[in-house]
Amino acid sequence: MNQLFHLGLCNALLAGVLCLLAFVLDRRFRQPRVTHTILLFALVKLLTPPLVRIPVDLSEIRQVATPTADVSSSVSGPGGTERLALPAFAASETRPSAVAASPAESRVTWADLQTGLIVVWCVGTLLMLLTALVRVVRFHRLLRQTTKAAPAEFTHAADCVAWQMGMRRAPQVLVTSAGLSPFVWWAGRQVLVIVPVQLVTSLSESRRDLLLAHEFAHVRRRDYLVRWLECGARALFWWNPMVWWAQKQLRISEEACCDEMVIRQMSVTSLEYASTLVDALETLVRPAIRPPAIVSAINSGGVLERRIQMILNGGTRPFSRSLYGLV
Repeated sequence: MNQLFHLGLCNALLAGVLCLLAFVLDRRFRQPRVTHTILLFALVKLLTPPLVRIPVDLSEIRQVATPTADVSSSVSGPGGTERLALPAFAASETRPSAVAASPAESRVTWADLQTGLIVVWCVGTLLMLLTALVRVVRFHRLLRQTTKAAPAEFTHAADCVAWQMGMRRAPQVLVTSAGLSPFVWWAGRQVLVIVPVQLVTSLSESRRDLLLAHEFAHVRRRDYLVRWLECGARALFWWNPMVWWAQKQLRISEEACCDEMVIRQMSVTSLEYASTLVDALETLVRPAIRPPAIVSAINSGGVLERRIQMILNGGTRPFSRSLYGLV
């Protein structure tokens, strides 16, 4: 139990330092790829063995009693001679059982507390995993009922967009009648890009292609794997608010990276792309169904205003090229 407690504490502290570094760099430079990389390392660190150990063993905490100098004036010894009485703490040396009991009681108390924390931690993790599993199963059933293969014309357009995005082949594209925003779905088999029917019919071909390009950017970056990493870190460290903050900021940075990739690969102006996002989200208004956490949706992060500002302003601030090349 003590070893498990230390592993979790060490990883949580190191991940917190990485999250703080990502926060500072994001505020200073607005480099989504750098922020995304640091936050990704933070989540990976939570799920891997610690690099260093905290040099404090909490099980060694002892309750130290303050000795009292309770000295009697004198005691008559044999033969009428007087001798000084021993101090209380010195006299207690003749009672080893009383001295040994105090540290033992302290160890038991801490062990009980530590065991209770571990039990609460494990129960919370189990509940988080069960909740995520139920949501994934329900959502998968919904997709099976409401999705179908995209029309041939739409599939051909997807192949062209995939080529422009630098992909060897396009992922399978499905259309759904459910009230959802475009998203990438991967549950262990084939990667799917799912687009609502209302966007296919209401948007022009050029704007439809930009939306496809955004989802293909998620596929090319393999963000669908990051969703599962987030799910594991959140389930294991559900008690750590830094994990929830990191997940939100990771998705914000991820969307910004995809926006940047679409503008660069599709040779589109920032204004045209930003207006496409606004039109798409206005058409959808608000998704009627909340997808599970493993979904990479076009409106992930929930900060559309900030995304639009970054798109129109060029997205980034000056940054060291040597450091930027590392990510």
